[in-house]
Amino acid sequence: MLVSENRLVSIRRGIRFQNGSRFEVSDTVAEEVCVDIILEGYRVHRVVTSPHMLYELAVGYAFSEGFDIDGANVLVDFGKECIEVVVRGVRPTSSPRPMGRRTVGASELLELYRRVVNSAKLFQISGCFHFAALIDVDGAATIVEDIGRYCALDKAIGSVLRKGSDPKSCIAILSARANRKLVEKIANSGIPIAAFRGAPTAQAIDLAYNRGLTLIAYLRENRFTVYTHGYRITV
Repeated sequence: MLVSENRLVSIRRGIRFQNGSRFEVSDTVAEEVCVDIILEGYRVHRVVTSPHMLYELAVGYAFSEGFDIDGANVLVDFGKECIEVVVRGVRPTSSPRPMGRRTVGASELLELYRRVVNSAKLFQISGCFHFAALIDVDGAATIVEDIGRYCALDKAIGSVLRKGSDPKSCIAILSARANRKLVEKIANSGIPIAAFRGAPTAQAIDLAYNRGLTLIAYLRENRFTVYTHGYRITV
């Protein structure tokens, strides 16, 4: 099982005070590691992340930050207190990636959300994980859970790229709020539709509009709100 093999969670004991009573509890808590993502010759980005999918994290980070990853290779060094993941052979793209041409029906999007949430077990049991899902045109879902919302997205993008698929054909569904940086990463990747469980910021809406991204927020089992480029959502 992925959870135990990669030690994404542990069990810790505590004492709970509730309604005037005191009792022992055993809680499922998240594991975390420090990772330096080094895009050789360009930047070092330090993240705190769940201890799995480090290759996908590095590739997805480079791609969603607007770097060309063709011919890139990844080296992981576990010998330091903060893990180093070096991505060699990357370079900035000369122009923004074109937006994909995906559309989705309203009822289909609600069903996809329900499917993603039901599959996000760590999100449900721990309260410490975000999820990011990319769903392709055939309905196949790449779902990643991570303590970091940006890391979850980067790992999902990296996983899709590692499979040889194109993120431009996907719909993104995220547990996080829709902030400017997440929207920028999604737009940089050419993903045409992004649906968030949380609320949007004004800057995220403005960026999505300017980049041609369909931005959806407040996604739940039976409702959502479309803020930009709603022509991609059909009845």
